[in-house]
Amino acid sequence: MKLRGADGVYTANVDNDGDHPTRLGCGVAPIALDATSEIPMVLEYYQGPRYHISLILLMRKVTAGQPADPACGVSGNSTWFDPNNSSKPQKAYTALLARGWAPVGKDSFALSNEVMFNPCKEGERPVISNLTLLEKFNDGFVVTWNTDIPATSQVVAKNAAGVQTITTSDNILRTSHQVRITGLAASTDYSVQAVSISDTYGRTISTAVQGRTDD
Repeated sequence: MKLRGADGVYTANVDNDGDHPTRLGCGVAPIALDATSEIPMVLEYYQGPRYHISLILLMRKVTAGQPADPACGVSGNSTWFDPNNSSKPQKAYTALLARGWAPVGKDSFALSNEVMFNPCKEGERPVISNLTLLEKFNDGFVVTWNTDIPATSQVVAKNAAGVQTITTSDNILRTSHQVRITGLAASTDYSVQAVSISDTYGRTISTAVQGRTDD
C-alpha cells in the first residue's frame, strides 16, 4: 500500500509482498487522519489459492509512540481464517478486532473519475429487458436488449464447462443495445448474459438466455 505525500511521491507504508502464507503486514509509520482527510493511494496485491480469503485492509487508532501490534508479521494459512470452513475467523483474527483493529469499509474509498465502474459506489442500476439472440453463427451470436436508462453494452457467454467469453464494452451510453460476440466454438451450447453500466456506475447483469452456435 503506497500513499502519496505532500511532495506528490507515492511511498510504501505497508509492504507485505512475496510468496508466503496469509500474513499480517503492518505499516511502517502511523497515518494522520480525520473525517475530512483524503489521501491518494495505490493498493497492489495478488493471491492464491483462490478459495482462501483475499487481502483485507485493516486499521486501528494509535497514540504517539505506541509499539507495533504483536501480531505484525505473524503468518499461517489457518492462523487467521479457516480455509476448510468457509473462511471462518480464527482466534488470532478476533483478537485483532478486540485490540481495536477493523476492516476499512467501502465508504472510506473513492475511485478516480477515469474509472468506468466503481464497486464502492451504489449507482442507479439499469433495468435490462428483451434480451434476444438475434442471429447465430458457427463462432458466436448477435445479442440485443434494451435498458430503461442509457447504459453501456457488454455480453458474457459461458459454455457447459464454465469457460467464459466476454466482449469489450464500448462505453457508449444507449437504451437500445446490439453486440456481436465471436470466438465461440461451433455446435456448442452457451448461456448468454448482457451487462450494462449506467452513467452513475450502477451495474446490471441480466438473467441468461440459452443458445447454440451453428455447425
